Formats: sequence, structure tokens, C-alpha cells
Amino acid sequence: MTSSGCATSRVVAERRRARALRLLAAALVAAPLAAQSAPAPTTFELGRSVQQSLARLQDDWLQWVGANLQEDPARAEATLRAITATASEVGFSRLPDLALAAAAQARRSADEGAWDRAELQLDAADALSQDEPEVRFSEAAVARARGRWISAVSSTVRGLAATWRSAERVRIAGNLAIWLAFLLLLTSGLYVLLLAWTHGPATAKALRHGLAPRLSDGIATLFVVALVLAPLALPNGPFWWLMLWSALLWSYASPSERAVLVIGWLLVAASPWFVERAQRSLILDQSPPMRAWSAFERNRLYGSFFSDLEVLRTAVPDHSAAMEFTADIHRTIGQWDVARSFYRRVLYNEPENVSVLLNLGAYHFRKGEFALANSYFERGTRSGAPSAAAWYNLSLGTSEAYLFDESRDALSRAREIDGSSVDRWLATPNPDRVLTFNGSLARRAELRAALVAAWKGDSAAGRESPSLPGQHALAPLGALAVAFGFDRWRRRRSGVVGKVTPAATSRYGRWVERLVPAIPAAGRGNGPLAWANLFFLVLLLWLPRATDFAGEPGIPSWPGPTLALALAVVAALAYVGIRVRVAWLEAEG
Repeated sequence: MTSSGCATSRVVAERRRARALRLLAAALVAAPLAAQSAPAPTTFELGRSVQQSLARLQDDWLQWVGANLQEDPARAEATLRAITATASEVGFSRLPDLALAAAAQARRSADEGAWDRAELQLDAADALSQDEPEVRFSEAAVARARGRWISAVSSTVRGLAATWRSAERVRIAGNLAIWLAFLLLLTSGLYVLLLAWTHGPATAKALRHGLAPRLSDGIATLFVVALVLAPLALPNGPFWWLMLWSALLWSYASPSERAVLVIGWLLVAASPWFVERAQRSLILDQSPPMRAWSAFERNRLYGSFFSDLEVLRTAVPDHSAAMEFTADIHRTIGQWDVARSFYRRVLYNEPENVSVLLNLGAYHFRKGEFALANSYFERGTRSGAPSAAAWYNLSLGTSEAYLFDESRDALSRAREIDGSSVDRWLATPNPDRVLTFNGSLARRAELRAALVAAWKGDSAAGRESPSLPGQHALAPLGALAVAFGFDRWRRRRSGVVGKVTPAATSRYGRWVERLVPAIPAAGRGNGPLAWANLFFLVLLLWLPRATDFAGEPGIPSWPGPTLALALAVVAALAYVGIRVRVAWLEAEG
């Protein structure tokens, strides 16, 4: 074979290889848009033009993937502009699924050492997502791979800030609240164990002496041991054992220690209600309808968006907030006729809904039916609080109807109500000219309440946390009754008044007390100091588990576990250093 023939064969092979890689990558990263491009998975009504736009969006994305694999930045930039333009046609500016895929490709390019291609892919991801956290964390991963640690730290900080601004903050904050409740209960349990160590001997002695007049010392001791260990045989035995000991230790506790015990009982009583409410709220916020609501609020179009909307229509088909939300979606994607049918149904239930009146007026304004449009705008001026938008739209509608005096009067009324907004509306280009509003975005609470009512009794919404076994609201009342009863019985019959506090005698024990001030604080009867020290130690030990409770937010390169572990290590080293320094100063003094 000639050299030219070999070269030709190599070129053909390279082209085939590039084509295969392009098709493979396209198949992998185009999956998020599959639900958008084909109407089969959902019955949400999408017109032909919208379906064509979504299909074109997917085709442009495949072209962008191919341009990147072939390292053709000019074609990649052109197709990226086409993608953003098509997204704008359907009323959205953020495409998080595509941004996620582009960020993943950037990390893969960084692993291959293709830094220029990685930067272009990160720029594309940023253009598709507009400061989404996954892009910031991918930037940090690429910067770390290049050894640019300052840029990595900066991108990580920006990613954390973007995470907190995203819809994920609700789930993370809710789960962290449950984690905090777990820490408070765990600290209260350890506090009871600490009091059992310091006050337990006196309590056991009081029980034994109180029973001695009728029983021998040996039998009394066995009875006391059986009494204090009996709760362990019950379901959730450790919880009931701690509740019993907290009641028995009340008699020898100082006033501050008793206050801490009461707070612990209140935590036990309130935690089941708090955890259940938090879990129900988290489940609801992560449901398909609320996920779609949050995405629409932030102008994000993700793969299952329209399927999630259909869940909303199925759950609460006749609720006004749900119908207005559906209408706002249809209007945003350009399906004005469908939106009008939903708006009219909302207006039948809510005749003074200003947003719906203005949107219906905008529908007729677009069709050149200015008399009908002005009738809706005028109703908007008479409904509810004074609306500058209603008067502004009325000024445009009457101007188109050649009612110039009425137009000037309406514009003057709009300026009287909100002059700065009117100036902004006049200065901002608006293809529709008249104002439209997504009024449903102000009805989140109504929508959540409607979903709660529709899903009331759902077993998934009422799940309890397996991390909190002692969810018994009446247990603290029983513990308080036992505490008062035992204290009165001890004072009348046991004869043991003073407490016996074990003291550390070995060098090791003294160092333990220096490192854990809760132990000597409990011996002195300083309950708040002992509890606070225990809580700090528990926080250090369980801080790396915080992300387990908060859950992975599904963001690539999410640094949560690493940051939590690093923070726990740094805080632990600082704590030990401070305690050693204090002990050293006390020894010198």
C-alpha cells in the first residue's frame, strides 16, 4: 500500500473514531433532555412549535458536544449561541442539565490535560447555568488539577454561596436542623450519664438504705440493680433507662443541673413533633410539583420539568393557585391560547386577581383586540390595592385605541402610584409592550397547603426518623413525677442527704478532667457549663457526619464531607491546644 493510501486510511479511521466518540458522548449527555424533546413521557400539553424548539435544543446540544470532541471552538461557540437562543424562545434562560454535562466534560478534559478545552467547556457551562453551584465546584476541581489553589478556594467559596442561593438550601437546612436536634438529644443523654457518674453513688446508696429496713443489704442491692436495669428490657431500652436515671438523679442535682434536666426533658417532648414537621416539609419541597415551582421561579428548564408539572395537575387539578401556575408556564413557553383557558378558570374563582386580569388583557392586546384588552386592564385598576401595572397597561391599550387623553391620564395615575417602576418599564425593551406577571410565584404557601391537603395521610409523608428512638411526648411528664416522688421518699426514709462525688486520683484521670471540663463542672454542680462542654465535644465528633444527615445535594465535586472533616479536625486541635495551655498555666500558678 502506498504512503498516500496509508495516510488516507488513517484519516478515515480518525474520522470514524471521532464520529463514534461524538455519538457515544452525545448519547450519554443528551439523556437529560429526552423527556423534553419527546411528548410521550408526559401528558402536559405542548404545542408543535414548543416541541420543535425542544427538539432543536437537543440537536444543537449534540452539535456542541461534537464540536468539543473535534476541538472546534468556533463551531462550539456558534452552537452554544444557538442553544441559548432556542432556550429563550421557550422562555427559559437556565439549562441546568446541560450545564451539568458540560461541567462533567470539563473535569474529564482536565484529567486528560486538555486545559484550553476544559476552560471552554466551563465557560459553556457557566453560560448555560448562570452561576449554578455545580459549575463553581467543577471550576474548583479543574483549578486543583492545574495546581491553582487560590482559584480553587475562590471557586469553592463561590460554589457554597451558590448552593445556599439554590433550591437545595431548603433541603440542606432542613436536614441540618434534624441533625442539630439529634445532637441536642445525644448531648442530653451524655449529660445524664455524667450526672450518673458524679451523683450515681449517692443515688444508689439512698435506694439501698431506703429499702434496707425491710430487706437485707444483699437483697436490697440486687433489687436496686434490677430496678435501674429493668428499662433496658423494654423497646428503646436505652432511652427509658436514661429517662429513669434523669428522674432519680434529680434528688441530688443542683438547681442549675435541674434546669438542664428540665431542658433535656423538653427536648425529648418537642423533638418528635419537630422532626415530623421537618421531614414532612422536606418531602413536600422535594416533591415533583414543588421542584417544578422552584425551577420556574429561577427560570430553570430541567429534563423532567413538564412531567413534574403533570403531577401537579393530577394532584390538585382545580385549585386556583395550581391553575394559575400552569397558565403562567404556558404563557412563558408561548402557548397563549392554552394559558388563556386556564386564566379564565382562575378568574371565575377569583374575579379580582390582578395578575390574571393583566395577563388576559395582554392576550387580547397581542391579538389586536384592544377593546377587550382595555376592559381587563380597567378591571385591574379597580381590583384590590392600587396597581401601577394595571394603569400602565391601560395607558398602552387606550393609546392603541386612539384614546390619547385617556392614555395620558392612565399613565399619570401609574406614576402617582409607583413612578420609579413606570420609568423602569418605559426604559426596558419589551417585545409584548404590555406587562405580564407570573402571579403564581407569590402563591407558594397556597400551593403547598393544597398539596398537603391532597396528599394527607400519605405514608411517605409521615415517616419518622430512625435516629430518634425515644419519641414519646409523655415520657418527660412521667420522669418529672418520678423525680418529685423519689426526692420526697428519699428525704423521709433513706437518711442519705449528702451526695458522694467520685474524684480523679490518678494522673491520667486528672488529665481527662483537664481536657473535659464537664467532669469537674458536674462535680461542682455547674450544669450549664457541663452541658455546654459536652455539646461542643459531641459537635466535634459528629461534625463529619453532618453531610450524612444533610444528604448529598447531587452536585458533582460537592466538598461538603471534606470541609466538615477539615473543620472538625481544626476545631479539635484548637480545643486540645487551649485546654493544654490552660492546664499548663494552672500548674505553673
